[in-house]
Amino acid sequence: MPPTPLENKEEKELIRRACLKGNRGEAAYTELVHLHQAWVLRMLFYLLGNSEDAEEVAQDTFLRAYLALDGFRGKSSFKTWLR
Repeated sequence: MPPTPLENKEEKELIRRACLKGNRGEAAYTELVHLHQAWVLRMLFYLLGNSEDAEEVAQDTFLRAYLALDGFRGKSSFKTWLR
């Protein structure tokens, strides 16, 4: 399946902005979380079978991704990297 325009252009811009320090970076990362949160929760619920555990692991996943975001090189989609 080919990447959507959001994955190509807008998502890359969000990732670039999310790497910035301060409110602008945090706002961009929040947008990335909103774009991928439902998918991450569905996947984790499937794996864990419990919505509370899925939400806790999702929160940890997004925190770890935020802390490692400067390691994202764009060779895959953000979704693939997050997985």
